[in-house]
Amino acid sequence: MQIPRRPVSASGSDTARLPTISAPGGPTTRLLDVDVVTGRTPPPWAAYVVEDGVCADADRVLITHGPATVYVAGGDEVVISPLTPQDRLSHDFLVYGWGLRWLLLQRRRFALHASVVISPTGQCIAIAGFSGEGKSTTTGELLSRGWTFVCDDLAEVDVTSGTALLVPHDRPVHLHADSIRRLGADPEIGRPLPWTGKLAVRVSPDMTPRPLDAILQLQATGDRVGTQRIEPAAAVSIVGLHGDPDWIGHIPELSGDFFRWVTGVADNVPVFDVTRPADSDTRQEVADAVERIAADIR
Repeated sequence: MQIPRRPVSASGSDTARLPTISAPGGPTTRLLDVDVVTGRTPPPWAAYVVEDGVCADADRVLITHGPATVYVAGGDEVVISPLTPQDRLSHDFLVYGWGLRWLLLQRRRFALHASVVISPTGQCIAIAGFSGEGKSTTTGELLSRGWTFVCDDLAEVDVTSGTALLVPHDRPVHLHADSIRRLGADPEIGRPLPWTGKLAVRVSPDMTPRPLDAILQLQATGDRVGTQRIEPAAAVSIVGLHGDPDWIGHIPELSGDFFRWVTGVADNVPVFDVTRPADSDTRQEVADAVERIAADIR
């Protein structure tokens, strides 16, 4: 089956459909319908989850990273500790990333740890995986081929209507400098992210809610690039893993709603495993594999 490729312009240029890349802008001041305020955050408490800078119960969480602390409570409060202007910008990811995830959780709304793109033929694909597996690099390669960007790192999926509806949230995208260059932009416009080697930029998104057509679990565990469709019973554990990378869904008050969400997603969306070698640049081969999957489910 022929893999769909991005169209070229009349001049022969293959950059006609590259997304617009811009600077990430100032710090996030609003999440959903909640204002982000600067103020004193509470000290850690004897919470159900206490690990890796997270202190959390079902309806409140304290997130600490370097000099920054973010407190989210009740689904309607987001507070970040006072910081220098530079630290506030460099730690804004705690607000639009962790803060947004927790605000959704406290409203019993759940999301995949995944980036989402749409193929030139309309397939909506979530690329899930842990940090370092290649989500951002794969996303950047697909965008350079004419795919449409939807959202980065956090992909809310609503299953309340009996289908799996992707609900995008606009936020900066985290990309390596070479991915930004491949998209025709200067990495200098990006904001460095602490300890990641990536830059925060804005990529023009398609914010239209739409059915999710497939979930791809990307893993740097193979000796070559390979794909496999996962059986529904095993797909439940994969959706759970990438819907709850920090095991927050095990909090008793959240676990029932979370499990119903996981099964709803797994019942409605095909899940694929995509493996790649960890020690080589296989972005083109991985993107080819993603395009084959999109073509097969079309």
